[in-house]
Amino acid sequence: MFSAVGRVATSLQALAVLTTGAVVLSGCVAEISGRPNPVVTGGGPSAQVFEQVEPPQLGTCLDTKNGGAGPLGPPTTLPCSEPHGGEIAKVVDVPDQVDGAYPTQSSLDSDVWSNLLYGDEGCGASQLVSAYLGAREQDNLLVDYYSYLPKRVAWEAGARWVACVVEYSLGSFGGANAPGLMALAMRGPDSAAYRECWFGPETVYDVVPCSQPHEAEPSGDYAVVDDEAPFPVDALDRQPLVDQCRDRVVDYLEGDVPSGYLAGIYLPTEQEWSDFPIVECVILDSRGRRTTGSAADA
Repeated sequence: MFSAVGRVATSLQALAVLTTGAVVLSGCVAEISGRPNPVVTGGGPSAQVFEQVEPPQLGTCLDTKNGGAGPLGPPTTLPCSEPHGGEIAKVVDVPDQVDGAYPTQSSLDSDVWSNLLYGDEGCGASQLVSAYLGAREQDNLLVDYYSYLPKRVAWEAGARWVACVVEYSLGSFGGANAPGLMALAMRGPDSAAYRECWFGPETVYDVVPCSQPHEAEPSGDYAVVDDEAPFPVDALDRQPLVDQCRDRVVDYLEGDVPSGYLAGIYLPTEQEWSDFPIVECVILDSRGRRTTGSAADA
């Protein structure tokens, strides 16, 4: 999420299993049913969930913009009525193999901890982000996932859980406050604010939310190019690549390209092409203008 200069193509590769009813996440001690209710509201002080023994509730809001330094440095809790950058999307139990002394940073490198923090049965489940936001598999989201343990005082009092947190992110600038509640946000009116778009020319651009002015919306896919292919200098050379990308864009949109848009390509510089002949498939305004919003919502 959020600005990254250069060639940026982030895709969370989420394999969401979305239903119209409850979304149950494997290994959870809780489940998402519709939109999780904000668990701390109002403007007053809120309980710090990473200091409690019992597992926190899904939908708990966190100040990830100003805190969160790895699994052993959790962020503070915020009322969901206040600006916040993270929300707890899943909670997993700590297995017996590591149910001992409070872990150190080096002990988190073990296979058991790595699987819990980053594996499919833990906080790294491929569908976690997209399921929580109610996104499609192919959506390129400005959201990442992180995992946090309870603080030492809670651990020593018996806490044995790990919170899996989705965090709004803006590329190389990292954390930022989310546009609002992230739970099922892709099914609401502000979905463009969670989609990745590109501001600037194809060789040097920044990542911005699609709700802001931008030149291109990435499809997250690429045209197939031979490693020895020459750099496509003119429109005639580029047309076969554009034709390939049109199919990729249709797949991304799950339908025809809307009126006012067209499929296009973003290329590296000619100098970069010799090492990385990458053709990224994007959606452009048909009049060559900056646009606001997402073609996926058109």
